[in-house]
Amino acid sequence: MRRFESENDTLAIRGAKITSAILTAIEALLAVRFFLKLAGANENTVFSSLIYNLTSVLSDPFLEIFPPTPIMGGAVIEWSAIFAMALYWVFASAFARMFLDQRKEERRQSVLE
Repeated sequence: MRRFESENDTLAIRGAKITSAILTAIEALLAVRFFLKLAGANENTVFSSLIYNLTSVLSDPFLEIFPPTPIMGGAVIEWSAIFAMALYWVFASAFARMFLDQRKEERRQSVLE
């Protein structure tokens, strides 16, 4: 029985770590997008184009809700990227918490048995 509990603990912790790793990658990409837009980076360069293409699916759903604010010289504050970062953090935190709560519940059940 002890081996089963440790395997479940490992799965729960792995699930939380995988969720955290995916969130970190998404947050990093969206942060790079935000700063490229803020700096008015040339959209035709390979790097900028790659970042914009990778992150458009993550931030574009919020463009109508939070339109970008032009600053000067092509630079913009892209509020949709900031909102997307916050929203994905909330979802990923809740998802990781589910893994850890499941682990706590399984431990509680094993103590009661």
